[in-house]
Amino acid sequence: MVTLVVMHSGASIVFVSKIASKEMLEALEKNKVTIMVGVHRIYKLLADGIKAQIDSSFLARQIYKSTKFLKSMKIRKIIFAKVHKKLGNNLKQLISGGAKLDVEVGELFERLGFYITEGYGLTETSPIIAVATITERKLGTVGRLLPRTEAKIVEDEIWIKGPQVMKGYYNKPDKTKEIITEDSWLKTGDIGDIDSEGYLTVKGRKSSMIVLSNGKNIDPEAIETKIQTISKNLIKELGIVAKNEKLNAIVVPDLVEFKKQGKTNIQQYVKEIIEDYNLDAASYRKVLHFKLVEEELPKTRIGKLKRFMLPDILDDKAVKKEKVPEPDTNDYKVLRDYVKKIKGFEPGPDDNLELEIGLDSLDKVELLAYIENSFGLKLDEGKFSEISTLRKLSEYIKERAAEFYEKEVNWSEIIEKVPVRKIKSGWIVKVFRFPILLMLKAYFRLKRADKKKLSDEQVIFVSNHQSFIDALVVAGVFPAGILKKTSFLAIDLYFKKGFMKYVAENANIVVIDINNNIKHTIEEITNALKQGKNILIFPEGARTKDGKVGQFKKVFAILAKELNISIQCIGIKGAFEAYSRYMKFPKLRKIEVKVLEKFSPEGTYEEIAAKAENIIREYVEN
Repeated sequence: MVTLVVMHSGASIVFVSKIASKEMLEALEKNKVTIMVGVHRIYKLLADGIKAQIDSSFLARQIYKSTKFLKSMKIRKIIFAKVHKKLGNNLKQLISGGAKLDVEVGELFERLGFYITEGYGLTETSPIIAVATITERKLGTVGRLLPRTEAKIVEDEIWIKGPQVMKGYYNKPDKTKEIITEDSWLKTGDIGDIDSEGYLTVKGRKSSMIVLSNGKNIDPEAIETKIQTISKNLIKELGIVAKNEKLNAIVVPDLVEFKKQGKTNIQQYVKEIIEDYNLDAASYRKVLHFKLVEEELPKTRIGKLKRFMLPDILDDKAVKKEKVPEPDTNDYKVLRDYVKKIKGFEPGPDDNLELEIGLDSLDKVELLAYIENSFGLKLDEGKFSEISTLRKLSEYIKERAAEFYEKEVNWSEIIEKVPVRKIKSGWIVKVFRFPILLMLKAYFRLKRADKKKLSDEQVIFVSNHQSFIDALVVAGVFPAGILKKTSFLAIDLYFKKGFMKYVAENANIVVIDINNNIKHTIEEITNALKQGKNILIFPEGARTKDGKVGQFKKVFAILAKELNISIQCIGIKGAFEAYSRYMKFPKLRKIEVKVLEKFSPEGTYEEIAAKAENIIREYVEN
């Protein structure tokens, strides 16, 4: 329809042989294209690529932010001349149809100096109802109705009347009666509304809406768009589906982007992305479960998600990978049996180690240690992340390993092998202890409870993690003697270089990456403990997103048990309200730190971790 309109106006039409960036860019430049027509998915792909380049530069990010207050499209085009040149230097207008365009995508193109307009219609409306123009457009809407077209909203559904509405379905009077009323109103099946200026907004298909038993209507597309925006390209696509009145997400991570960003613990990062979304979502819109899949989600030819297929994917009833014979090698069988032992089920030879088998960071360390002990082959986590399946892993080992001597993983032996490297004296801690303590007391009215429970015995301190200043407020409880011999863990993101690296080296800070390189983390902590140091660990691995205590990772429990070091629990209250991960500046809120129970590391690693978690949870959440 759009093509016919453009041809009628006397313009030339350019077709591309396939939807690929190279072909599209060549066509735009070669033919001096001024108007581009496409479905929302094409613009989303283009927008993601452009936004990634903007985000990679601090200067570009600041310039982009400034265009929010700049209304002149000519000036915007001059500012982003490089983008216009990349898209042929003649492109002026982008027309989107076929499905709802994300408002964020439309805003990006507008701020780059392109006019972006949407049209809306159905095959049954020949096929257009409303369209936006360069002079009459409003982001998030599909424009105003065509002349002689009427629309009304009936129970949130868009009904249309006009000369473009069909007479009915050929030889299907019953089907026609279902969709066209006696007074000629067409029920579009789309949810939407019309504002006071006559602009029509289409919110989604009525059939796609998730309706809960409590009457709440949920637009899955809005949630999908929000989560993908939060993910910053780490999630390629996802589909929201309801099961037992709860929202679930089927997530396809972008493995290339994860590798590019140096992130290897996919399960953990996706979990944090979902939690970030849930923080501001209404209770009935929270995503309570997610499933990682490797294959692209099923879609129509124009890129619409086939939602009716999502429940089967969630329940593993969709078409699965074709059953393939397992490698008949000892290397493969040994690896398969070991993975079955640590995960509790038998993996397939071509299942993705992380997405489908679900190996987490600690699982990987155990598997790598097993490979080194049994095959005599040392494999680092970087190389391991490039090997995606058991089949490939067994082939890699077969090519390089000499012999096989099965030997169970022994954490005691792993820890024993960690070399001892001298730790610098933390002079910064000594010098700034009192000024920092005074500041904490004055600003946050820091209350320190049960300090008498502390002793000179070497311990592993564990605490809940609420804010940016947790390490400081916990340190405020320690007497000078204990503080002197206590090392603090910190994420390497903040202490990689420059002044902050210098601070880490001289303030008893052990820099680690608990999500990506768990082996290095264990080695760094072990090194400090072997020299008689105490260690302060936040076993949740990240600051809380809601103030509650999260699940404790068991690294500290392994070290405590194997080195026979007691665990001293410490609880923090009020720090989330004072300076959470979502605040730019701290607030005047009272913070309390309490020394809780100390116990010996008895039982399994999981039991030790659970005991510490429960002790701290009982204090913090009661």
